[in-house]
Amino acid sequence: MSVLDARLDRLMPTLKAKERALLVLGSLKDGTPEDPKWRQTMPTSQYAEFNRYIGLMNACNVQIGSLIVLIGQLVDKLELRLAWFTSLALWGSHAEDLEDYIDRYTKPDGERAQVELLRMKSEEPWRSFHVRSEGEEPLWARLAEALQERMKAELPCHWQQLRAVEMVLDEVAEEFGGEDVLKPSLRQEIAAAKEKALAVHVTLQEWTGAFELPEPDPEALEETRRLIKRAAET
Repeated sequence: MSVLDARLDRLMPTLKAKERALLVLGSLKDGTPEDPKWRQTMPTSQYAEFNRYIGLMNACNVQIGSLIVLIGQLVDKLELRLAWFTSLALWGSHAEDLEDYIDRYTKPDGERAQVELLRMKSEEPWRSFHVRSEGEEPLWARLAEALQERMKAELPCHWQQLRAVEMVLDEVAEEFGGEDVLKPSLRQEIAAAKEKALAVHVTLQEWTGAFELPEPDPEALEETRRLIKRAAET
């Protein structure tokens, strides 16, 4: 045993519960094995406090970690919806241009036009995507509007959830002396989800007009705190 190892062994029994928990946290984040002595040399008087710290670490990296991944997946779906919406709107715009061209350069008989309209809807249903009755928006426009409204409603909710998780994790970090309790991979998940959400926000506003991504309200923050507390105590 080296002199340094001998000195470390003498220090082990003097470590506080928080210091032991920080060593475990560092090992978790680095993906390296724990030193068994961190726990073996712990006096029984530290068990409750140490277990509370470990419970918080597990709650943040398991239960809250699962929530982070879920929110990231929901933001990914928003990206896909935005791509679908953009394609649909561009397709509809081109279809409108084509319809205007046909109206300008062809003058079918009124009755024949109605017969052709009915035939298109009954025999070629794919073409009815753009066909509309008088005073009615085409199907593509109705679908695009529904997609737009859904994205505008969902994006602020996902953003609030992400921010609530971030803010409450900052509170937990204070209990660890400012040390981030999340594994780096989960921290990257949050950063990636925020970046995608902000990109969707910028593009969506080009269609909807400006709207805010609000910070979480006290109820959302409290719900996230309760989730961590319940998970840490189980």
